[in-house]
Amino acid sequence: MRKAATNGDAGFIVTFAYPRGVEYPNVKSAHIVPRTYLLNWGEGGKIGVRLDGEPQSRVLPIEGVGTRRRFYRRERPDGTLIDDIEWSLGQGETATAPVLRSFEHRWPLVREDKLKVAELFAYQLLRGPRWKDEHEALTRRFIADYRRDGIRTDDGQTRWISEEELETAERVFQTDSYRFIRMLILGPTIATILVSMHWTLVEFASPVIATSDHPIVLWPLSVRSRAPEPTRVGVGVLACFEIRLPLSPHHVVLMTWADKRDHEQTRVRGARHHASNFNAFTVAQADRQWFHVPETTPPIGSGRFLPVAQELVSGYTPAGAASSRCRAAVSADVQRRIGRNDLGERDITVVSLS
Repeated sequence: MRKAATNGDAGFIVTFAYPRGVEYPNVKSAHIVPRTYLLNWGEGGKIGVRLDGEPQSRVLPIEGVGTRRRFYRRERPDGTLIDDIEWSLGQGETATAPVLRSFEHRWPLVREDKLKVAELFAYQLLRGPRWKDEHEALTRRFIADYRRDGIRTDDGQTRWISEEELETAERVFQTDSYRFIRMLILGPTIATILVSMHWTLVEFASPVIATSDHPIVLWPLSVRSRAPEPTRVGVGVLACFEIRLPLSPHHVVLMTWADKRDHEQTRVRGARHHASNFNAFTVAQADRQWFHVPETTPPIGSGRFLPVAQELVSGYTPAGAASSRCRAAVSADVQRRIGRNDLGERDITVVSLS
């Protein structure tokens, strides 16, 4: 195995600092999925959009889709409002845009490009409404556990926490600022996992691939077959058998724990039933909208499905994923990060076969 740590020079590592001279934009409609990513599905600045619950798609300007009102605005301790998170995420999107525009010709991606894409989509898992809901639910459970069980002290005693302390803690943990801090702390860990997985580009001859406002699909290692439904980030990215990332109407990145070098089996041809499988879960993962090339009808399957990796990645099995040397090395790296709460310690480790 080979490990290489980076401080973000090759990627972008979004920062929680306030650079001098930067005037943060006043963003009313924040994209929860990068506009630069959606451009791959656009024609003339427009994109096919299916709204949740509607039987037909619309063709709308890319500028206005996949947005939420002031979603990344936060309140500083002094009460002032600031859009620094929106600005920071935008820096990463700008850095990754050239790779998103030309990934087909760059494939397999060199480490610098792979790191940029991995980091962009690591934060994508954490920046949307679904993770916001998960974070808030986890906070409520966390507070309920402390209310019920108290805190175990070093001498083995139980210290009970007052209701006033619990209410104060819950107010802090439920703030947008605290959630964004958690996003920035967790992002490099998830990026380490994604960039260290083996990436296979699944290619389709026609524009049959859809995407959504939550485009990344996690397939847990413990699940053999499943019906399309949203997957919680809390299932654990490290505990996935495969991770699916649509990159264009013709391409899906299939991430696995196959112990292969980056240049081995990097491109495969997908069939229509693979597209139906991919799209079924991408659409199910959507919060409000899913997207496609205008005037096309992507195939969307129904019923129960098997993962596609065993069919598209030679020799790959659940047992092989569970015993993967690369996955074990990444797991060890993730363990050392547990408990980190310092925004200054956000390195990304790239694990690969030597």
